[in-house]
Amino acid sequence: MTAAMAPDELFLRYAYSCAEVQRDHLHAVTDGELAKVRRMLDREDATDDAFLKSVYPAAFRRLELIAKETKSAPLTTETLDAYFIVYHNAFIDAGDGSYAKLPRWTCEYCKVHVARVTEVLVQDGHRAFRIEPYEHAVFRQAGVSGDLVPEAKAGDLVVIHQGWAVKTVEPSYYERLKKAYQATKLFSGLTQKAQALRS
Repeated sequence: MTAAMAPDELFLRYAYSCAEVQRDHLHAVTDGELAKVRRMLDREDATDDAFLKSVYPAAFRRLELIAKETKSAPLTTETLDAYFIVYHNAFIDAGDGSYAKLPRWTCEYCKVHVARVTEVLVQDGHRAFRIEPYEHAVFRQAGVSGDLVPEAKAGDLVVIHQGWAVKTVEPSYYERLKKAYQATKLFSGLTQKAQALRS
């Protein structure tokens, strides 16, 4: 079982690599802003909510939508997990915001997946995981960075975003999130929009 972490740390774990995509593909984040986000992730700098909202306006907009739909607060662990584990890929498939401007391969890279750790590797003080898909056979990433989840071991499920294992997740929690949040009008609307784009 994963030890509880503060919602701001969880947000940074999920979102850090997004800033790299925004810098490299959208030119919406500077090197200095990316470095500041990394210092916050590494807990070298205090979390600055106003700064994070300026770097990740779309993520905060989506968190507000989810919170409104589910009558919850936007920056709770469950709302963050619901956004990244359940809604995130649906927003991508629906072409929400900058996802409409990014190449398809970048959008696929930005998706969040749950995978099972099959092996833990350590080299030069860094952890990496060999993984296998948990339920989506389409997901074909052989390995990911494990530096953010030192507690993970072979057999554990991990949430992966852009090549980083973000956290471990219990199968029952994952299934409960999917069941609860895929039943919302927001998720249904995103799914319908994605289907219309594919037509």
